[in-house]
Amino acid sequence: MRGAEPKVSGGFRVVWVTPLLVGLGLRGILAGFTGRPSVDGAAFLLPLAEEFLDGDFQDWRWGTFPPLYPAMVAAFRLIVVDSVLAGQVVSVLAGALTIIPGAMLAGRLVGPRATAPAAWLLAALPLACQYSARPQTEALYALLLAWGLYAFVRLLDEPSVIIASFLGTAAGLAAATRPEGAGIFLAGCGAILARRGGRWGLQLVALILPFIVLSIPGALITKQVTGQWKLSSKAGYIFYRNLQDNPDEFYFRLTPDREHLLFETYIRSPEGTRPFADLPVEPGQVVSRYASSLGRMLLNFPRVFDVPLILLALLGVLVSPRPRWTRSGRAVAILLVAYLIVLPIFSSERRFWVPLLPILIPLAARGLLSIPARWRRISLIATILILLPHAGSPVRDQGYSWRDSPERRLARLVGAEATVLSEDGRVAIFAGAGHVFLPVAPADDLIEFAKRRGARFLAVDPARLETRRPGLLLDLGDRLEKLGEESGRDRTIVLYRLR
Repeated sequence: MRGAEPKVSGGFRVVWVTPLLVGLGLRGILAGFTGRPSVDGAAFLLPLAEEFLDGDFQDWRWGTFPPLYPAMVAAFRLIVVDSVLAGQVVSVLAGALTIIPGAMLAGRLVGPRATAPAAWLLAALPLACQYSARPQTEALYALLLAWGLYAFVRLLDEPSVIIASFLGTAAGLAAATRPEGAGIFLAGCGAILARRGGRWGLQLVALILPFIVLSIPGALITKQVTGQWKLSSKAGYIFYRNLQDNPDEFYFRLTPDREHLLFETYIRSPEGTRPFADLPVEPGQVVSRYASSLGRMLLNFPRVFDVPLILLALLGVLVSPRPRWTRSGRAVAILLVAYLIVLPIFSSERRFWVPLLPILIPLAARGLLSIPARWRRISLIATILILLPHAGSPVRDQGYSWRDSPERRLARLVGAEATVLSEDGRVAIFAGAGHVFLPVAPADDLIEFAKRRGARFLAVDPARLETRRPGLLLDLGDRLEKLGEESGRDRTIVLYRLR
């Protein structure tokens, strides 16, 4: 019965406060047990935050990521001990706050009764919790995209200048976080132009203006670095990289002057794809790689959404007494399918599912509502209890060590003014030092590259390096002086001084 359901107004604590606190607590705990940032975080986003504080926008890395996430990390960097923690604070807060637009979106698509279960499911969703603990763009982008999707649905159902302006703001901020955020802006433009009712001209202006204002700073920075008007140069490079049989070798190949990586040259190239002008691109090769990437992405889905939520979603689709799709529901489904069609062109990584979770959760909430009322609460509790061990898997992976990692311990041996050569940038970011990616090159060329870039330290996992670049440490021989070695649950990192 309706009386058995918590009302949004009378049950404010049930619907919002408690799920938000639970989601914030889970993400905060996981952040403490997430001992090392991702490569994107350590080698790109966090150094860019430090450069943002210094007012330096000349680094080639500004061509790879829009500026909003580094800017927010820079703001928190003023009040916390290091950029890694600042990045985690941004992600934890953004991840927890995503519960609000995600639950509101479920309420719009499924009905008001879906708001509370959607909020609880988003609070404990494993992938959302895990990526909210990392200094990466996923959590912030998911928050902004969720607000954009909510505004998009409102625009379809209740078109107005205010809603259009809100959508333009959310889309502009999303595009200032990740370039694909522009997609929800284009969807909003399409919705207004397709309807052409009421004050559609004013709505279109209200949508476009905030989007331009908020996305133009990132485009200006990218133009300054790359010579091109675009939100990021990374997508084109990844497209070419994914066509290679050995992507890592392609990614870190040296230019003829032995001073730059091919990746850096591409980002800075005014002609965009100039470094790849001699690379053949066969249609059959593109189709084959796309199919392979799509297959991997779909195989990742059970790990993304988890079996209990998949079962609830199927229950909502197959058993719900009102299976008809609303106009806004169909539009959101089309956006989801379009995203899944385009994404494999560039990547099949699991993290790209994170922004889609607020779209998928309404289906699971609908499944919960199809369960008889007397079993609904216990079903929700059981689902959350099943999800929690998966959400907490990084705690086990970290060996139950709080804010500790081999890279953090070795960073104490590196001065802040130094530059570290490595495959991931983690030792460098913990030390507050500069970082240069380890190139795929013979030992002599590697040493020459290190000298030209001012790198005096080398940090590697020897076992992993041997599988990727056999014999490199042996070839470097007496040009390496071992300074320290630290082990974690799944890796051993060695720090060398380059002679």
